[in-house]
Amino acid sequence: MEKLKLVKISDIKVSRNFRNSIPSPEKMDRYRDAYCLGKDSKHSYEKCAGQVKPIILNENNMIVDGYIQYLVMKEMDEEYCYCCVEHKLVVYTLIDGVHTNGNSKEYTWRVPDNTNWDDFKRKISYGDLIWVRTSNGIAPIIVTNITTIEAIEGELSGLERVAKKDIMKGKLWKNIEIDEKVLIKNSVSEEWIPAHYAGLTYEGKPTVWNNGGTSWTTDMIGIPKYIRLPGSVSFGKHKDHMTNLLARC
Repeated sequence: MEKLKLVKISDIKVSRNFRNSIPSPEKMDRYRDAYCLGKDSKHSYEKCAGQVKPIILNENNMIVDGYIQYLVMKEMDEEYCYCCVEHKLVVYTLIDGVHTNGNSKEYTWRVPDNTNWDDFKRKISYGDLIWVRTSNGIAPIIVTNITTIEAIEGELSGLERVAKKDIMKGKLWKNIEIDEKVLIKNSVSEEWIPAHYAGLTYEGKPTVWNNGGTSWTTDMIGIPKYIRLPGSVSFGKHKDHMTNLLARC
């Protein structure tokens, strides 16, 4: 929801439900009394004396809340009142990934927010290969993280989008043999060290045998932050899946 702003009362729209409702005389009188107190009321707004609460509007200037306040301001022949605009919140699916050109830097793309992509959202998982839009056209990436975030509709429009619904499941790792040599590290600044591939977790994360071992020497496995095949694509940083709620007042 945006900050308070002045809106012409004549520009405010009232739904049929509000028009057909009959506010109680007690509530109307309470708002009238607050109006009459004017600037002496500690609850009033500086430029709209007597207004005790903002009127909540949707993006079409239709009243969502504050109908009685609206009626009193109109009754008192006020030209303006303070309002907050209520925006539509959308749940976005964001995908982090790395390009298949050997660059380990992660980038973020958004999945288009319409129902045609619901099946894609259900099927996509860690380690899949998908196609995304970039400044150089459509390119393949390996998925390193999937995040759900709630934001105002259109707020993330600056992010590039996933380009195709095609998914190559576990393309990079499902064809790798157990004990095959890989390189791992736990931070960007570290040197790559050799390890042996130990398969995928249930979440699709690639694992290695601990301490450089193999399936013949240990049964302990770990999940590195970065992993790649020698001379091939690097696999991005693992992150905990999370949901961010963007508060709006």
